[in-house]
Amino acid sequence: MFENLNSLAANIPEFIPVVCYAIIQTPMPLSAILMVALSVGTDLAPAIALAYENPELDIMRRPPRNSKLDHLVTTKLICFAYLQSGELEAIGGMVGYFWAMNDYGITPGATLFMN
Repeated sequence: MFENLNSLAANIPEFIPVVCYAIIQTPMPLSAILMVALSVGTDLAPAIALAYENPELDIMRRPPRNSKLDHLVTTKLICFAYLQSGELEAIGGMVGYFWAMNDYGITPGATLFMN
């Protein structure tokens, strides 16, 4: 059930720095090209893993799934990926960013609302 978790959860840490830049005007940790490279890099490994998954030999003999009962992405998966795992990754990334800025003499308070 949670095989799609990584590909869903990786979108939140890519999105949060852009939102922080738009709302509280923190400096962008990465340029636009580096953000695209990060997106491609984080989406590539799960895609390769799914591509090399072993085939199911009886797939054509099974009846079609009931689309009203059998969902590929459930509410539990969305909540766990976006609200728990993705948020923890985003918080860890932003803490690391502010920590690195602090090591270079730019305090987190000075980073907020900085143009």
